[in-house]
Amino acid sequence: MRIEVLKILDPAQGLVFFSSDFGSASGRWMEPGVGTREFDVELDLPVVEEWAAAAGEPALVGAEAGFDVWIRCQVERVHGGVDTCVVVRTGPNLTFVEIVHRRAELVEGGLISFRVPEIRLYPYTL
Repeated sequence: MRIEVLKILDPAQGLVFFSSDFGSASGRWMEPGVGTREFDVELDLPVVEEWAAAAGEPALVGAEAGFDVWIRCQVERVHGGVDTCVVVRTGPNLTFVEIVHRRAELVEGGLISFRVPEIRLYPYTL
């Protein structure tokens, strides 16, 4: 996902505030050398305990560090069996997320929303 780091909230903990085509949120930068500029990043999300069916466009919504981040995304792929991994899409971006409850209710192509306490950001170079 392409993001722009707008503000470094806590350099010691790697907390940043960023924006993307899908909204703004805070996250934890997982590599040394963050600055206020654009980056390509992989989002790493904690286990999702609760989710709900959603309507609207994919979005990231987060106030500031220490607050939950709301994510609305499209379910791209639900893996079967005991695998709890689900692939979700926010625009052209794919993210793997572990959803442990009500997986049988997930509909590929459907929109869901959930909140997570933190997003971890891993930069990469194309």
